[in-house]
Amino acid sequence: MYSRQQGYRRNRCRGRKGMMSENMNINHKNDISMKRLFIALSLLLSVQLAGAQSKAVVDAISDVDKAKEALANPKKAVKPASWINLGEAYIKAFEAPAPAVVTGMPQPQIAMLLGGMAPVSSEDRIMGGIPYHVDIYPEFNLYYDGTGVLAIVEVTKAAYTDIDPLAEAINAFVKAGELETKEKGIEKVKAHLQNVSSLYFSDAMTMYSLEKYGAASDDFMKCVEISELPLLGNIDTLSVFNAAFTANLASDTLRAITMFERCVELGYYENGDVFASLAGLYIGKGDNAKGKSILEEGFKLFPSSQAIIIGLINYYLDNNEDPQTLFSLIAEAKANEPNNASLYYVEGNVYKGLGDIQKALECYYKSYEIDPNYVFGLYAAGTLWYDEAVRVSEIAQSEMDDKKYNALVEEFEGYMVNAIEPFETLFNATEDVEFKTIAAEYLKSINFRFRDRDQKYMDGYEKYNSYLNSQQNQ
Repeated sequence: MYSRQQGYRRNRCRGRKGMMSENMNINHKNDISMKRLFIALSLLLSVQLAGAQSKAVVDAISDVDKAKEALANPKKAVKPASWINLGEAYIKAFEAPAPAVVTGMPQPQIAMLLGGMAPVSSEDRIMGGIPYHVDIYPEFNLYYDGTGVLAIVEVTKAAYTDIDPLAEAINAFVKAGELETKEKGIEKVKAHLQNVSSLYFSDAMTMYSLEKYGAASDDFMKCVEISELPLLGNIDTLSVFNAAFTANLASDTLRAITMFERCVELGYYENGDVFASLAGLYIGKGDNAKGKSILEEGFKLFPSSQAIIIGLINYYLDNNEDPQTLFSLIAEAKANEPNNASLYYVEGNVYKGLGDIQKALECYYKSYEIDPNYVFGLYAAGTLWYDEAVRVSEIAQSEMDDKKYNALVEEFEGYMVNAIEPFETLFNATEDVEFKTIAAEYLKSINFRFRDRDQKYMDGYEKYNSYLNSQQNQ
């Protein structure tokens, strides 16, 4: 129901329908034009923002320019402090695009530190098999792991695109060192150079996490170069290894070989991994003789290195060569250290790799016999039987003949039962919680399978299940 006034207004609108429609069309066109203008301005602004640099970056570049201008003065150019100022300015320029956050911080805390700065966009990425949620900003990306904790900070818009500010900082600090005459001043220069090395190392680890292995290797090479400067003169062996390792991942064979060979020269072996990696590179490029020689050299120094042992086993299998040389090396090592239980464990691994299960088991048990505190052999014996059971199980799954299938099941169960004894011996022989827990997990699984066959299996299942539950409650 309408009042009279309401009816009048309605009639008035009807009476001017044509004019109202015309005005509405005009307003509608204006609205469209304004929207188009707004969109155009927004796009222009976004492009400008994408190309713009943050105040921190602009200020840092300004500081570099000021430091360079100061050096134009001949009196200031001969002062170490002037060059240190330039080096510090370049470091500031390197760090400026990154936000003032630290990996390990939760996302809400970072949002607070960023002062409400919202990301341009967000997306999910997988790096090295690990899922990350990535917030994308104009100058950097923040990678959060599955728990919402910051894992990686990636700078995407550096202060300079034509120079490396850290390399320029090195040059400035080296110049300061050349001009410095006081011991205290020299120590200050050294500290600055070591700081640059730390920044390169940190960036290398970021590049590694981002799977940019070539860039990571370049950064590690910078760390090596800094450590070789006359002012420092203390070679960074860790970075030599890392440069080789990441070069290998980046398929830069030449650098990888060069740097792994430097590791050998410097005596940095990484428990034998250097020999295994270097040999693999030579074998990969077709120089089998060189690769074999490196593996044998490494084995003499690290007879327990799994990487070297696997490399040697693969070499003999791939080249159809008699592995007796390897056993001769083991025999030589045992003659020098007859009570070294690990050598028998290693020999067992070689036999296992060559497919001689019985010999492998003999060696594993011998290692425990020599040293009851060395339980790796017991663990290896248990897993050998268990792995054999899994292998037969996989064959059985594709077997269609009932008779053959039943025979495979019987073989599978026999291997499972065989695994009980070494795992139980391991469980009772060690106080190491990790070994004890692993043994209990295997024993729980095996006994559960046979729980309806005999009460002893049900008792075993309950025993090891109870132990595992007690560990979880601690």
